[in-house]
Amino acid sequence: MTNLADALAGLGDALEEVVAAAVAEGGLHRSSDGEVLAALASAGRVRRLAEAVMMEAVGQIAHRDDAAPHPDRITTRYGCRRTTELVERATRVSGRTAAEVVKAARATGRRRSLSTGEVLPAEFPQLRDAVASGAVGVDGVVAVVGAFRSSMAGRDGMLAADEELAAAARGAGADAAPAASADELRALALVWAAYLDQDGIEPTEAKAMGRRAFTVGRRGEDGLVPVRGKLLPEVAAQLQLGFDSILNPKGDGAALPGGPCFVETEAETRAETSWRVFADEKPVEAAADQRTPAQ
Repeated sequence: MTNLADALAGLGDALEEVVAAAVAEGGLHRSSDGEVLAALASAGRVRRLAEAVMMEAVGQIAHRDDAAPHPDRITTRYGCRRTTELVERATRVSGRTAAEVVKAARATGRRRSLSTGEVLPAEFPQLRDAVASGAVGVDGVVAVVGAFRSSMAGRDGMLAADEELAAAARGAGADAAPAASADELRALALVWAAYLDQDGIEPTEAKAMGRRAFTVGRRGEDGLVPVRGKLLPEVAAQLQLGFDSILNPKGDGAALPGGPCFVETEAETRAETSWRVFADEKPVEAAADQRTPAQ
């Protein structure tokens, strides 16, 4: 079998000649409306098929990186911090597009179990077949995956939705509608997600209550004690109010005797802030505050 990369390179060379003829002066100008539309549709299919290869390649890279130590990962050996960066460099797409390719690859890729070596089915197996046939591309897969992001549907329900959505992408759905676009697939997937998970996602408030936390760490080698956490909005508001009452020099009320107070000066036009220390009610210029906003 011819090396896949070589076969794709040869296909790219042949396609380059076709494209050159299409964009040359007078190329599509002489074509009828139907011929122009047919060329557009064929170009869309070529793009989707190319994206199918991209998804499969990215899936292989992600699987091999998961099974290898960090120094031996493909992304590491090619000087990249993550898979999306490697996709950006190899394909010259934007970071957003690279992230969508990775997301689509994870949803349609077949991976091997790290413990048994068994080939596992794709998350959306029928959609994977539709990708391989050029019926759906990256944006269509991402639309479906996004619709089920927060769904609590069971595996059987997901497989039923996958089969129906793949049929819609091919134009072989029960309603005999034409092949669905990415936006139409998103709308259909949202209907399936609502049907399979009729209770809906867990209320935001309940999730927030379950995830609230605040921790104080141990003193580190730098002499500082780390803190981290997530607060409920009302708790954060009370904490912020307490901070502001102490730290905001522009707050309401008289300045404390001998305490610092921010005042507007010409230096503020240069993004600088200066202090004036009030002693015996006479303002005296003092050194500029060197603290960062966080400090």
